[in-house]
Amino acid sequence: MTAQWTVPTVTCQPSLSADQSWSILILLGGYDSSTGYNTEILVGGGGFYCAQGSSSPTTISAGVDFLSANGGTWAGSGLPFLPISGHKISLTISTSPSTGKMTITLKDRTDGQSVSVTTPMSYWGIPYNYLYQAWWEVTAGPDLPQYTPAIKFTSCNVVVSGVTNPISSLNGVAVFQMVDGSNNPMATTSALNKAGNGFSVTYISST
Repeated sequence: MTAQWTVPTVTCQPSLSADQSWSILILLGGYDSSTGYNTEILVGGGGFYCAQGSSSPTTISAGVDFLSANGGTWAGSGLPFLPISGHKISLTISTSPSTGKMTITLKDRTDGQSVSVTTPMSYWGIPYNYLYQAWWEVTAGPDLPQYTPAIKFTSCNVVVSGVTNPISSLNGVAVFQMVDGSNNPMATTSALNKAGNGFSVTYISST
């Protein structure tokens, strides 16, 4: 699986009454048909955090986390990777059934910094019999810091049996919109582009 995007400029809004955060999340899920448990790998492409009343964001480093539906336990592995506004980022997640391992690589294509993690395709004894979900999202706390420009994900592809196809080739591709507690939009996600391998997420409001 591959994806590329440009880190936007994030602006804290000190007038809001809660902490604010902004980050890119990419999630893969696996399923063990013998137990019925899910296991998920969550890749954080880095982000920004605004403490309540703050006028400038703190950079959040990227990380890889593992979540098991069997007890809902997290285990994390931090990465020395800091996002920089305006820089172009790429993500590659590759699996090797023959070795039972998965490799996750984040790269800043602007300055060349890169980090890579190789992990078993199973965790806490729950194997990845197959990848049943993959999604990209922009996530936030109660208040969403303003960001510009819209985030454009490009070259979003999947590789199945050695063949690369756009994400539109998958069945059941769904679009999610970010809303607040009153169901008002905070950020909206576009439909896939004509090539089926790109989309954008646009800031609407903080609350």
